Amino acid sequence: MTLDLNNVPSTVTRGETFESRMTITNITKQSIDGLQIGIALELSGDGTHAKSKDFVVRYTLPGRSPRTLTLTDTEALLLGTVDLPDPLRAGEKVVIGLSVTVETSTPSGVTSGSINPWVFRIPATADVVRTFKIVGATPTTTAEPTSAPGTTPVTTPPATTGGPQVASLPKTGGATALPLLLSGGVLVVVGGTALVTARRRRTH
Repeated sequence: MTLDLNNVPSTVTRGETFESRMTITNITKQSIDGLQIGIALELSGDGTHAKSKDFVVRYTLPGRSPRTLTLTDTEALLLGTVDLPDPLRAGEKVVIGLSVTVETSTPSGVTSGSINPWVFRIPATADVVRTFKIVGATPTTTAEPTSAPGTTPVTTPPATTGGPQVASLPKTGGATALPLLLSGGVLVVVGGTALVTARRRRTH
């Protein structure tokens, strides 16, 4: 039994897909049934390992529709299995298409990868490993602006019509410490909603 893996590029860009193929040939003189192809993937670098969510592999058996390979996370590898539905007769070969994508969510520290297929229970099959570099930036998130340590954010109090305005909230006290307004000779308690809004502005 021989196995070969072709068309694996030397460099893979995050978010892009490359098409490869595995060729398994039965060089024995007997038919072999129930063949299983194992696929081990490793994406690593800078002490970081990618997870199954960062790597998508689809495979296509002859005459069949493409299917997504189920990947299992281990400490350092992602493992999947492809089952051949039909016996492989003596001298016959089968070509399995592979569609491989390194997701843009892959950690930026991950800069190298490898793909290693093998045939289960066929010890004479040579080990096949293809390595590649991983390039391309991961998506960045825009953080909300924050105040420098030790400073108080500057907030603009909401505008009111008539009567004195509240310049700021009390520096101590809970939600029950409501500021008071004097309007038209009547003492009015400022609503809890306005207070919560102002407290949120002070904390951002």
